[in-house]
Amino acid sequence: MTRVEHLLSCAANYEHRLYTAVQFGDLETVATLLQRDPALINQTTVYDRHSSLHIAAANGQIEIVSMLLDRSIKPDLLNPHKQTPLMLAVMHGKISCVQKLIEAGANILMFDSIHGRTCLHYAAYYGKTTSERKEV
Repeated sequence: MTRVEHLLSCAANYEHRLYTAVQFGDLETVATLLQRDPALINQTTVYDRHSSLHIAAANGQIEIVSMLLDRSIKPDLLNPHKQTPLMLAVMHGKISCVQKLIEAGANILMFDSIHGRTCLHYAAYYGKTTSERKEV
C-alpha cells in the first residue's frame, strides 16, 4: 500500500488529511485529495479557520503554495483575524512563499484585525538583524 493509499484509507476525514498533508508538504496526497473532492480547496480548519494556503505559506511549503495558486485560489484569503497567507509566511520567515504570493498578486498593504499590521509591519517585527543573518 502506498503512502497516498494509506492516508486515503484512514478513518480521519478528508479535511484533516488535507491539512496534515499540506503542513508536511505531501504534494501527491494534496493533489489526490483535491482531485477526489475539489470543494476541499475552499475549506478552513475548524479551530483557527486557516485555509490550506495559510497552512502551506506558514510552513514554507512552496510546492503546495504554487499548486493552490495554480488552482485559482485567491492569494489574499483571510482568517478570522484578517490575516492573509502572506502575513503568515512573513511571520514565519518563509521567503520563497512570500515571493510566490507577491508574484501571484497578494496585497502587501492589507491590515489584520489583531494589531492593525500589514505584512510589512510583520516583516519589520519578525525580521532578523544583519548580524543574525550572517550567523544563519
